Amino acid sequence: MRVLKMAWVAALLLGMLAGPVWGMDRAELARRLQPGMNYHYRIGAEYRLTDSGNELSVRFGFGIGMEVLEVDGAGNALARIGLHSLTVRMAGPAGPMLDFDSAQPLQPANPAHRILAALPGLSYTVRFAPSGQVLEVKGLDESIRQLNQKLPNLPEKKMLLQNIQARLAFTTLLGMAVNPDLLPAEPVGVGDSWQGSSVLEYLGMTLTADDRFQLAELNEANALIRVDSTLRPVQAGGEQFTGRQQGEIRIDTATGWPVSLRLEQEFAATATQDGKQVVMKGLTTLEPF
Repeated sequence: MRVLKMAWVAALLLGMLAGPVWGMDRAELARRLQPGMNYHYRIGAEYRLTDSGNELSVRFGFGIGMEVLEVDGAGNALARIGLHSLTVRMAGPAGPMLDFDSAQPLQPANPAHRILAALPGLSYTVRFAPSGQVLEVKGLDESIRQLNQKLPNLPEKKMLLQNIQARLAFTTLLGMAVNPDLLPAEPVGVGDSWQGSSVLEYLGMTLTADDRFQLAELNEANALIRVDSTLRPVQAGGEQFTGRQQGEIRIDTATGWPVSLRLEQEFAATATQDGKQVVMKGLTTLEPF
């Protein structure tokens, strides 16, 4: 009997180390990656800015792969991030300004297309803590620097490479999915909520988000977390600013890693002197492929 009891305790402890801790209808949600895990995502980022009736829209689409190379005893993971595909679309009041899709035949006469077509295949490594905090990045700056040297000296090159490099940064690319505050410190059940904060880069503007998370669904396969954030600029000018972000993130209960994500942002800046208003709307998505 004593041997059986000891075996039962050992099995329980091993189960706790290998996966989520369940207690009745509650679970401990945490990031538990293992070497060899592979993820493939389509990540979309859409922005629309309206100023005095004129609208500018920008859409990015990234097809990425993430391979977990190693995980140390503290749970810190080393992963390789690879860009498989890329779409960039921009339109202004006069109509389309840029329409690039790496899956379509290259238009060599278009300088922007020649630059963007060189980006798929780029990869870098990132080491990050279980919280999502980035500890080390290797290869991204060097890859962009090599592309800059290899590509023709075109007027659009510097702006496009800088923009894409910023978008490919690990915390920008995966955004809320690797927010250290996304997963609660204690076991939670459906209906429980917790607070956090995050930073968004939005068309050259840095925003701080005061986040409220709530567990909406929970089962042994995945958990659905609802997000409701108040947005404000890091550096406020002479405007009155209102902003909000809402949506949901579905995570794998066993690994704490995202399954899907959809977040909508809307904010407005109103000039205090003349009352002119700039309205910005955004949509961020993540889905497996």
